[in-house]
Amino acid sequence: MSEEARLGSVAAAHTAELEQAVASLRGVRGARVELGSSGAPEVRVLVVPERDPADVAAEVVRIAAERFGVDVPAAGVKVLRSGGVDPGAVPPRRRLSSIATRRSSDEFMVRVTLELHGDVLVGEAGAPCGLRHEHRTVARAVVNGLRSLLQPSIDVDAVSLVALGDVRLAVVSLLAGADTLVGSALVRVDDNDAIARATLDALNRTMTLSP
Repeated sequence: MSEEARLGSVAAAHTAELEQAVASLRGVRGARVELGSSGAPEVRVLVVPERDPADVAAEVVRIAAERFGVDVPAAGVKVLRSGGVDPGAVPPRRRLSSIATRRSSDEFMVRVTLELHGDVLVGEAGAPCGLRHEHRTVARAVVNGLRSLLQPSIDVDAVSLVALGDVRLAVVSLLAGADTLVGSALVRVDDNDAIARATLDALNRTMTLSP
């Protein structure tokens, strides 16, 4: 068997596994791996606007080589951003598109939608009723919505509402390993809306991702 044929055989054996590995990367919406006419894998990846296509392509090449012993040519990896964002552009930050809350006799539920260039992420969280629990639940819903883009260690530390002169301010602190992320937002609509935006303010500092 020629070396080219051997490599093609290896690639064919790991096509499904490579596709699954690429699909599990942070910020990947979907992935497709097929064998080209030369026998080398051709990878198509759709990512959220925050991810840098060049970083994703390099990560795909590295994973294919290190995990599966498959040589994927850089030219064989095509990465597109959802929402039609130009590959070289740095997208603006996600915004809070909507927030919905539901309260029963013993449970408080939150659902948020976070939008960027038409790409929507949804986060949900629930907790026992009680104002302190409810404020943290709003922040956790935002973190959960962005979980696929974040380091797994990020979690809610504290939520406060502060009077500042004639205005009120929501302040959210998040734990990210040994670091603390802090965000704030003026209360304009209601407390929950401000807490969600303050959480986004903290997280958006980390939203331009590298592998």
